[in-house]
Amino acid sequence: MKMKWIPIALLLFAVPLVSAANITLTPYSDGYVVVNVQVPLQEYTTQVVIPLPGNYSDLLVTDENGSPLQYAIRNGQLIIETGNAGIVNVTYSTPEFLKTEGAVWTVTFTSDEPFTVVLPRGAVLADLSDAPLSIDGNAITMPAGDVAVSYTFENMTSTSIQSTDESSAASERGGICGPAVIGLLTLLPLLGRATRR
Repeated sequence: MKMKWIPIALLLFAVPLVSAANITLTPYSDGYVVVNVQVPLQEYTTQVVIPLPGNYSDLLVTDENGSPLQYAIRNGQLIIETGNAGIVNVTYSTPEFLKTEGAVWTVTFTSDEPFTVVLPRGAVLADLSDAPLSIDGNAITMPAGDVAVSYTFENMTSTSIQSTDESSAASERGGICGPAVIGLLTLLPLLGRATRR
Protein backbone atom coordinates (compact mmCIF):
# COMPACT_ATOMS: atom_id res chain seq x y z
CA MET A 1 0.00 0.00 0.00
CA LYS A 2 1.38 3.41 -0.97
CA MET A 3 1.68 5.97 1.77
CA LYS A 4 0.45 9.51 1.13
CA TRP A 5 2.76 12.35 1.94
CA ILE A 6 2.00 16.00 2.66
CA PRO A 7 4.30 18.81 1.58
CA ILE A 8 4.97 20.11 5.07
CA ALA A 9 7.07 23.04 3.87
CA LEU A 10 4.17 24.36 1.83
CA LEU A 11 1.85 24.15 4.82
CA LEU A 12 4.28 26.02 7.04
CA PHE A 13 4.69 28.95 4.69
CA ALA A 14 1.19 29.07 3.19
CA VAL A 15 -0.36 30.88 6.17
CA PRO A 16 2.26 33.12 7.83
CA LEU A 17 -0.29 34.66 10.19
CA VAL A 18 -0.15 35.48 13.87
CA SER A 19 -1.76 34.28 17.06
CA ALA A 20 -3.50 37.22 18.76
CA ALA A 21 -3.23 40.96 18.48
CA ASN A 22 -3.75 43.85 20.89
CA ILE A 23 -5.83 46.49 19.08
CA THR A 24 -6.49 50.00 20.36
CA LEU A 25 -8.61 52.69 18.70
CA THR A 26 -8.30 56.31 19.86
CA PRO A 27 -10.84 58.70 18.29
CA TYR A 28 -10.11 62.43 17.97
CA SER A 29 -12.39 65.42 17.52
CA ASP A 30 -11.13 66.06 13.97
CA GLY A 31 -12.93 62.91 12.84
CA TYR A 32 -9.90 60.63 12.72
CA VAL A 33 -9.18 57.48 14.69
CA VAL A 34 -5.62 56.42 15.53
CA VAL A 35 -5.40 52.64 15.28
CA ASN A 36 -2.61 50.77 17.03
CA VAL A 37 -2.15 47.04 16.41
CA GLN A 38 0.41 45.19 18.50
CA VAL A 39 1.17 41.63 17.39
CA PRO A 40 3.29 39.26 19.50
CA LEU A 41 5.02 36.88 17.12
CA GLN A 42 5.17 33.13 17.30
CA GLU A 43 8.49 31.43 16.70
CA TYR A 44 9.47 31.11 13.04
CA THR A 45 6.88 33.68 11.90
CA THR A 46 8.41 35.45 8.91
CA GLN A 47 5.49 37.64 7.83
CA VAL A 48 2.46 39.33 9.34
CA VAL A 49 -0.57 40.26 7.25
CA ILE A 50 -2.90 43.00 8.53
CA PRO A 51 -5.88 44.45 6.62
CA LEU A 52 -5.90 48.21 6.04
CA PRO A 53 -8.92 50.49 5.53
CA GLY A 54 -9.36 52.17 2.18
CA ASN A 55 -8.50 55.60 3.58
CA TYR A 56 -5.55 55.88 5.95
CA SER A 57 -2.49 58.02 6.66
CA ASP A 58 0.52 58.27 9.01
CA LEU A 59 1.32 54.56 8.66
CA LEU A 60 4.14 53.43 10.96
CA VAL A 61 5.42 49.85 11.23
CA THR A 62 8.04 49.04 13.89
CA ASP A 63 9.30 46.28 16.15
CA GLU A 64 9.20 46.31 19.96
CA ASN A 65 12.26 48.58 20.05
CA GLY A 66 10.78 51.19 17.71
CA SER A 67 12.97 50.12 14.78
CA PRO A 68 11.19 50.29 11.39
CA LEU A 69 10.24 47.04 9.66
CA GLN A 70 10.03 46.43 5.93
CA TYR A 71 6.54 46.06 4.49
CA ALA A 72 4.52 46.07 1.30
CA ILE A 73 0.88 46.91 0.61
CA ARG A 74 -1.03 44.69 -1.80
CA ASN A 75 -4.79 44.67 -2.38
CA GLY A 76 -5.52 46.45 0.87
CA GLN A 77 -3.29 44.12 2.89
CA LEU A 78 -0.27 45.26 4.87
CA ILE A 79 2.39 42.55 4.49
CA ILE A 80 5.17 42.94 7.05
CA GLU A 81 8.56 41.24 7.02
CA THR A 82 9.18 40.50 10.69
CA GLY A 83 12.95 39.91 10.57
CA ASN A 84 14.13 39.32 14.15
CA ALA A 85 11.22 41.15 15.78
CA GLY A 86 9.42 39.68 18.75
CA ILE A 87 6.52 42.14 18.49
CA VAL A 88 5.14 44.05 15.51
CA ASN A 89 3.59 47.48 16.12
CA VAL A 90 1.40 49.04 13.43
CA THR A 91 -0.07 52.54 13.80
CA TYR A 92 -2.15 54.53 11.34
CA SER A 93 -4.87 57.20 11.24
CA THR A 94 -8.20 56.83 9.43
CA PRO A 95 -11.57 58.62 9.29
CA GLU A 96 -13.39 55.42 8.32
CA PHE A 97 -14.15 54.17 11.83
CA LEU A 98 -15.73 57.35 13.24
CA LYS A 99 -19.02 59.03 12.36
CA THR A 100 -21.18 61.72 13.96
CA GLU A 101 -24.93 62.22 14.18
CA GLY A 102 -25.70 65.50 15.87
CA ALA A 103 -23.82 65.53 19.17
CA VAL A 104 -23.26 61.75 19.19
CA TRP A 105 -19.97 60.29 18.00
CA THR A 106 -19.78 56.59 17.13
CA VAL A 107 -16.74 54.38 16.64
CA THR A 108 -17.57 51.33 14.51
CA PHE A 109 -15.07 48.53 14.07
CA THR A 110 -15.03 44.87 12.98
CA SER A 111 -12.38 42.59 14.45
CA ASP A 112 -11.67 38.92 14.99
CA GLU A 113 -10.00 39.89 18.28
CA PRO A 114 -11.20 41.90 21.28
CA PHE A 115 -10.12 45.53 21.05
CA THR A 116 -10.02 48.67 23.18
CA VAL A 117 -11.52 52.08 22.44
CA VAL A 118 -9.92 54.97 24.33
CA LEU A 119 -12.44 57.81 24.48
CA PRO A 120 -11.26 61.44 24.17
CA ARG A 121 -11.11 63.87 27.04
CA GLY A 122 -14.47 65.00 28.37
CA ALA A 123 -16.34 62.17 26.66
CA VAL A 124 -19.48 60.67 28.16
CA LEU A 125 -20.37 57.13 27.16
CA ALA A 126 -23.73 57.09 25.36
CA ASP A 127 -24.27 53.56 24.03
CA LEU A 128 -22.58 50.21 23.36
CA SER A 129 -23.63 47.65 20.78
CA ASP A 130 -22.36 44.81 22.99
CA ALA A 131 -21.54 44.26 26.63
CA PRO A 132 -17.93 45.38 27.24
CA LEU A 133 -15.31 42.95 28.47
CA SER A 134 -13.96 45.66 30.78
CA ILE A 135 -14.00 49.41 31.44
CA ASP A 136 -10.93 51.07 32.91
CA GLY A 137 -11.34 54.82 33.11
CA ASN A 138 -11.97 55.95 29.55
CA ALA A 139 -10.61 52.72 28.03
CA ILE A 140 -13.40 50.35 26.98
CA THR A 141 -12.46 46.82 25.91
CA MET A 142 -15.02 45.29 23.56
CA PRO A 143 -15.47 41.70 22.34
CA ALA A 144 -14.66 40.55 18.82
CA GLY A 145 -17.24 41.12 16.10
CA ASP A 146 -19.05 44.08 14.56
CA VAL A 147 -19.00 46.60 17.40
CA ALA A 148 -20.12 50.20 17.91
CA VAL A 149 -19.19 52.51 20.78
CA SER A 150 -21.09 55.83 21.00
CA TYR A 151 -20.24 58.83 23.13
CA THR A 152 -21.04 62.48 23.52
CA PHE A 153 -19.66 65.45 25.43
CA GLU A 154 -21.31 66.84 28.53
CA ASN A 155 -22.71 70.36 28.14
CA MET A 156 -21.14 70.72 24.70
CA THR A 157 -22.22 70.08 21.12
CA SER A 158 -20.12 68.22 18.60
CA THR A 159 -19.85 71.41 16.52
CA SER A 160 -18.34 73.47 19.32
CA ILE A 161 -15.92 70.69 20.26
CA GLN A 162 -14.78 70.19 16.70
CA SER A 163 -14.24 73.90 16.10
CA THR A 164 -12.17 74.38 19.28
CA ASP A 165 -10.23 71.12 19.33
CA GLU A 166 -9.72 70.16 15.68
CA SER A 167 -6.27 71.72 15.26
CA SER A 168 -5.00 70.37 18.57
CA ALA A 169 -6.35 66.90 17.76
CA ALA A 170 -4.56 66.86 14.42
CA SER A 171 -1.36 67.98 16.14
CA GLU A 172 -1.66 65.20 18.72
CA ARG A 173 -2.24 62.60 16.02
CA GLY A 174 0.79 63.77 14.08
CA GLY A 175 3.09 63.73 17.08
CA ILE A 176 2.01 60.58 18.92
CA CYS A 177 2.44 57.05 17.68
CA GLY A 178 1.75 53.57 18.98
CA PRO A 179 1.49 52.91 22.70
CA ALA A 180 2.16 56.55 23.55
CA VAL A 181 -1.35 57.37 22.33
CA ILE A 182 -2.77 54.98 24.89
CA GLY A 183 -0.50 56.13 27.69
CA LEU A 184 -1.40 59.82 27.46
CA LEU A 185 -5.13 59.18 27.49
CA THR A 186 -5.56 56.47 30.09
CA LEU A 187 -5.74 59.03 32.91
CA LEU A 188 -8.52 61.09 31.32
CA PRO A 189 -11.94 60.86 33.02
CA LEU A 190 -14.93 59.04 31.55
CA LEU A 191 -18.29 59.89 33.06
CA GLY A 192 -20.80 57.03 33.13
CA ARG A 193 -24.45 56.99 32.27
CA ALA A 194 -25.39 57.81 35.87
CA THR A 195 -23.57 61.16 35.65
CA ARG A 196 -25.78 62.27 32.78
CA ARG A 197 -29.04 61.48 34.57
